Amino acid sequence: MNEDEQKILAIYQWIDDAMVNKDTEALESILDNSYILVHMTGYRQSKNKGEF
Repeated sequence: MNEDEQKILAIYQWIDDAMVNKDTEALESILDNSYILVHMTGYRQSKNKGEF
């Protein structure tokens, strides 16, 4: 795994840990204000809803 891939994996793990732990402060610092989560059902949820 190259350095860029390692950095991407570390950020992905940070986001995953924050979601599992309901750490909204970490998610606020990681995710851009234009972030939109798309659930596997197709439901779209924006960061601005404040409901992670």
